Amino acid sequence: MIRKRLPLAVVAVGALWLAACASSSVQWSPTQPSPRPMEKRAVSSVEVFQNQPPPRPHIEVGMLSAEKARSTKTDVRGKLTEAMHKKAATLGCDAIHVRDVSQPEIPGSKKQPPMSLQAGCLMWTADQAPVATAPVPPPAPVAAPPAAPGCTNDMDCKGDRICENGQCVSPPSPTGAPPADAGASQVKCDRDTDCPGEDICQDKVCRPPR
Repeated sequence: MIRKRLPLAVVAVGALWLAACASSSVQWSPTQPSPRPMEKRAVSSVEVFQNQPPPRPHIEVGMLSAEKARSTKTDVRGKLTEAMHKKAATLGCDAIHVRDVSQPEIPGSKKQPPMSLQAGCLMWTADQAPVATAPVPPPAPVAAPPAAPGCTNDMDCKGDRICENGQCVSPPSPTGAPPADAGASQVKCDRDTDCPGEDICQDKVCRPPR
């Protein structure tokens, strides 16, 4: 039986492809229980946040991690993020928070540390995103009542008002004269003898003598 050998170039390309796949595989480490069941979902429904976490209330239920050799010809960060994004959709994450945890590059060295990314698997803790509310305006100031006009004499006041203590005021009500019959006993009579005391009978009414 004669075995055919593959060309060395084909073998080398295959080895590089396998190495690349292995180096960019995504690792998953759960950290705490999810607030609700996690189910596989569409990749487009998983939100991606770079560096800064989302403002929406959430908890991190696990950590995704991946690394790959740096390259000047390939967007390594984009490839790693895409791989973790797909893995997060398979797990059922609501969103991922991506952070670069790579070791710093070594100046002048041909062998550089790989790019390493981590992404927290986030689950929302509220049914809806918080809605910004407009601030309540402060109450309008209450205008003070206008001050009463000052005066120096009655001519400064309008109408029949008079000036007292530098202020225009309404004049006091006039005091009426007592009625002519204010002192009468109002006892009816026909003659003087019908009236008590010294009262006399006038117009059928007992009145004091004048």
